[in-house]
Amino acid sequence: MPEIIFSSIEKQALSPLPLKRYQIMDISTRKVSRMAHISYRHNYYSVPAKYAGMQVRLESNGTLLRIYSGQSKIALHAISHAMGLYISQEEHKPQEKRNISREEYYQRMSAIGPYAIEVFMQLQEKIPTHWHAMTKGILNLKKTYSTQIINSACKRALQFNA
Repeated sequence: MPEIIFSSIEKQALSPLPLKRYQIMDISTRKVSRMAHISYRHNYYSVPAKYAGMQVRLESNGTLLRIYSGQSKIALHAISHAMGLYISQEEHKPQEKRNISREEYYQRMSAIGPYAIEVFMQLQEKIPTHWHAMTKGILNLKKTYSTQIINSACKRALQFNA
């Protein structure tokens, strides 16, 4: 009997299902740590460094995590189901903490001079695991010394195979 009533009367009155599935959102707020990360489901997700110490709103559908400051979306992450991970995006790091590409290092060393470029090339060839740190050390010398002095030091290092 209920099947007959459903088929003859109720089925025709039903509206079709929406084309887009309704999403149930988990909405909460967090304070951004001084390391510019928020915790969510046992992981730490990055936000731009300028939001450190501020309150932000999180919205998650279980797959994506959207992070807002006021009405502005400041970060978007795929949710990880692992635990205890720091999930960071390079563009969220402060400028001085971002990874520098090989090409950028080359440009910075070329601004010092030709011997600095030669040292850079040899570091990459002879010490492939540590050339980043050593190149960064040479570039930090610019805080104290002129490019001419650093280039001359690179020439001397090359002469003595240092």
